[in-house]
Amino acid sequence: MPIEIFYMKKKVNKNISFNYLYISKIVFSAAIVILSCIDLSLAMQYKNKVDGILPIHFYTPLIKMFTIGLSIFLVYYNNRNGVHTSGILFSFWFSLMIFSIPRIIIEIAKLIKGRNQMEKNVWIEYEHLSYYSFCSLVFLVFFLNCFADIQPNFNQKNICPEVFSSFVARLWFSWFDKMALLGYNKSLETKDLWTIRTEDSSKEVSMVFQNYWKDALEKARKKNMFNASYSKQKGSKDNINIISSKPIADASILMPLIRAFGRTFLIGSFLKLLQDLLTFVNPHLLNLSINFVTSDEPMWKGIMYAITMFAVATLQTLLLGQYFFKIMIVGLRVRTSIIGAIYRKSLVISNAARKEFNIGEIVNLIAVDAQRFMDLTTYLNMLWSAPLQISLSLFFLWMILGPSVLAGLSVMIVLIPVNGYFANKIKILQIKQMQNKDERVNLMNQILNGIKVLKLYAWEPCFKNQISNVREKEIKVLKQAAYLNAELKNLNFISNFFPTVVRISLTSVSLKRINKFLNAEELSSANVEKCIAEASAILIENGKFQWNDEEIILKNINMKVHKKSLVAIVGSVGSGKSSLLSAILGEMDRLSGRVNIKGSVAYVPQEAWIQNTTLKNNVIFSKPFERNKFEKVIDSCALKTDMEILPNGDRTEIGEKGINLSGGQKQRINLARAVYEDADVYLLDDPLSAVDSHVGKHIFERVIGNNGLLSTKTRVLVTHSITFLPEVDSIFVLQDGQIIESGSYEELLEKNGHFSVFLLQHFQNTSEDHSVKTDKQLRNFKEDKYFLPKLDQPIIKKYQDTDVSDNQAKNKSVNTEEKFDDNDQNKDYRLIEEEKIETGNV
Repeated sequence: MPIEIFYMKKKVNKNISFNYLYISKIVFSAAIVILSCIDLSLAMQYKNKVDGILPIHFYTPLIKMFTIGLSIFLVYYNNRNGVHTSGILFSFWFSLMIFSIPRIIIEIAKLIKGRNQMEKNVWIEYEHLSYYSFCSLVFLVFFLNCFADIQPNFNQKNICPEVFSSFVARLWFSWFDKMALLGYNKSLETKDLWTIRTEDSSKEVSMVFQNYWKDALEKARKKNMFNASYSKQKGSKDNINIISSKPIADASILMPLIRAFGRTFLIGSFLKLLQDLLTFVNPHLLNLSINFVTSDEPMWKGIMYAITMFAVATLQTLLLGQYFFKIMIVGLRVRTSIIGAIYRKSLVISNAARKEFNIGEIVNLIAVDAQRFMDLTTYLNMLWSAPLQISLSLFFLWMILGPSVLAGLSVMIVLIPVNGYFANKIKILQIKQMQNKDERVNLMNQILNGIKVLKLYAWEPCFKNQISNVREKEIKVLKQAAYLNAELKNLNFISNFFPTVVRISLTSVSLKRINKFLNAEELSSANVEKCIAEASAILIENGKFQWNDEEIILKNINMKVHKKSLVAIVGSVGSGKSSLLSAILGEMDRLSGRVNIKGSVAYVPQEAWIQNTTLKNNVIFSKPFERNKFEKVIDSCALKTDMEILPNGDRTEIGEKGINLSGGQKQRINLARAVYEDADVYLLDDPLSAVDSHVGKHIFERVIGNNGLLSTKTRVLVTHSITFLPEVDSIFVLQDGQIIESGSYEELLEKNGHFSVFLLQHFQNTSEDHSVKTDKQLRNFKEDKYFLPKLDQPIIKKYQDTDVSDNQAKNKSVNTEEKFDDNDQNKDYRLIEEEKIETGNV
């Protein structure tokens, strides 16, 4: 009963409507209660009139009324709480039916012998009639409990049939028959598969694990808060030496996994225990059957032995199937939770820790180490199951063979240290193998990322040799492990206990690797505050930031961005523009100062990120789909024409396995995703760099500008294009990681400082088409060849020592460093100089 109530409370879909099956269960169960009431009343009526009425005739109707009434209560509340089938009710009616069969046989035997031999009175006649009616109703209600109620009203398509299958179907796995038949007739495709159950989804599983993992991290943090002792140096009042009294303790995923999934694992272990015990029942039944054949015992005993052997074998098969199903579910959930934890950790790991854990190691943590835990769950119960089976086997064999069984026991004892030796060797080889695999995967990732440069310089043989060397080391370790595994296969014939020890040894290596990664340093949540009381949408005061412990990238950053304003960040290559956006996001380590963001944030990086899914799913990014909003975003981001060209419009699959897109198309999809997110603050890292000038003008006017879709949002735009600078509210000029100037476009031009030099340098080193912009002040500045003498010479000299703009690198123009002196005042500065042809070797 408590288990059934607990199961009711866990159900989410509590909307099963009344149906014929539900009503039939209630009606026929109520009929049994009414029949029991009649039995009780007649027994009380004929108590003093008829002989043969015993106390059991009073207790039995009362017990029936209570138990059947309780079953009616469960049927009603199961329906109200969305429980469409009940194992408790099925087991109750099945037991009631089975234990009714012996008396039915007795009653039938009486009928066969003849009623004339029986004592005839009203009570006996009624008792026979009542019992036949009771058995008929029990068989009928049991038959009804073999089926599940109708499915609740559910919007999800292609639901896994196990969710709404009956207890019998779950017991025999008959809900899987359709999929097996479909797979037999044709090759299964993704669309043929059912959606995963809610309780097995990564969202649900990861949420359960994360709750316990946070508790483990908190306990580890408290352990690390040691009581410090201190000592003062002689002659000093300020210097204090702190001495830690406890070692640093790391949190382990082991206890969170046990707390999250231990209950389901224990249920599977209990099923395994029953199956192991039933293994020793049939040999005894077989012994009884052999004795029955050689004796004169009644026939019914032989029939009972045969039926019991069949029932035990069937029950053993059912228990074993359910055990493996439960254990595999636990293994899948464990692997899913570990992968989710690793993925979440990789998003928040600090820059210093990121150096220690390369991409190859993280990939192996997900692909190999997480799988080790899933593999272990299948063998873990052998730690207690194998000794139990061995002990029971030795006990029963001792009763038959005597001391001869000690020979087999001695062999197992001798093999224990041998197994320990193999387990230790495999553990060492596993550590070496994972190190080699991390190195190989990381090297392959670097090669694939730089494949264009590698092909350009014809470095294929060099890198091929590097990969071959790493692979040879890995193969050498794998070869040694293969020999050891072959020996362990031989030991497997003796006992299944030995491979389990090896699995534990391998998993312990993975456990240490995963714990080390999950305990790595994270980006501090204190890097960015979320105070909504601030007047400014973005505020940075005296900020100093760095990527790692080596050098400071940004310093003396003071920045205030008002709500609904559009600000631009400009500067030369390497001045720290993208790093400033990362600092606002909290991805850089804040050494000093304060950063505050008001509201939600959407970030558009320079390098577009595309999912391997449809264009529509890339844009909505798991947000609710709104057709009008979607079309408005697509049109504003200049994707409407592209959608018309694509084969299936917005349903076209893009990404790694989809069609290829240009850099401009990817960037526009990237921007559309951020716009559809409808955040409060937008950080745009040069989103117009991959599009031409006319498309850029369209996107700026329809999306980014003060008349675009984001006009009511706070926008921070990093740009190398000066075309749209006159339309922004304020501009921040960065150089060498510092904000050296800030203000409106007109204010910065009037200063004739760094911003003016930046514009002049931009004109000289780029061929940007400014035909899309007709700003009079910008044209005058561009055409003013006498503007240079007005600028401060130290500023000019400082800019001479820096790289030219990003646009020069993007346009692959020649880096011609200009030196300004007094004679340059008489030169005519032209946008395009005379072309020169260079010859020679690379």
